[in-house]
Amino acid sequence: MIQPTLQKTPDTSCPSNLRISQPPRGYRFTSDSVALARFIRISPSESLLDLCTGVGIIPLLVWERNPFWYAVGIELQKELAELAAKNVRQNHLTEKILIVQEDLRVFRFDSLDLPQRFPTVDRFDVISANPPYRAAGSGRMSPNSQRALARHEIQLTFPQLIKACQQFLKPDGRFCFVHLAARETQVLGNLKDHGFTIRRKEYSRTKGHKALLLIEAGYDPSSHQS
Repeated sequence: MIQPTLQKTPDTSCPSNLRISQPPRGYRFTSDSVALARFIRISPSESLLDLCTGVGIIPLLVWERNPFWYAVGIELQKELAELAAKNVRQNHLTEKILIVQEDLRVFRFDSLDLPQRFPTVDRFDVISANPPYRAAGSGRMSPNSQRALARHEIQLTFPQLIKACQQFLKPDGRFCFVHLAARETQVLGNLKDHGFTIRRKEYSRTKGHKALLLIEAGYDPSSHQS
């Protein structure tokens, strides 16, 4: 079982020997991230970029199931990025996973001083994301700002996430993400408008009965509608 070093997450469990630190209050990863990690396919020769990485749970879980070449996780919120880096260290994966605190809407790899152990490349074989999936102003917004930013499209919309994928994904790469099944029509429309095609699609349901959509998409720059 996942063994949190702060407070136990009672609604999220999976076979794992990971040690995960999370905020005792604020954003905490859920079964959405676990479902996405199980959905991702990656080989030992491939690289992974995890957007909206939170406490780094997705690259850590993916590594346990399918070891990759290396991974970078990008997180906007300072406390979560610091915890993600801590989780990488305490699971002895600093040679494989790098955490970066940046706003992915403006981030560029050429502005980052990468450690020598990581390749100086700015495109990845696989991009993963468990993004904010509720539209700003919809549903109940948490009074906790950390949770609100992670769950609602306050500072990152899905089209903005897609634009980051266009920049960082290799031409033959895969974009894997989880979203609300209730927003499937909108999500699929956004992908098509930006030159992405669906390769795999699955549905899942969390313990709270929330219907999830899991998608693996490929990007064809020539089909992008400007």
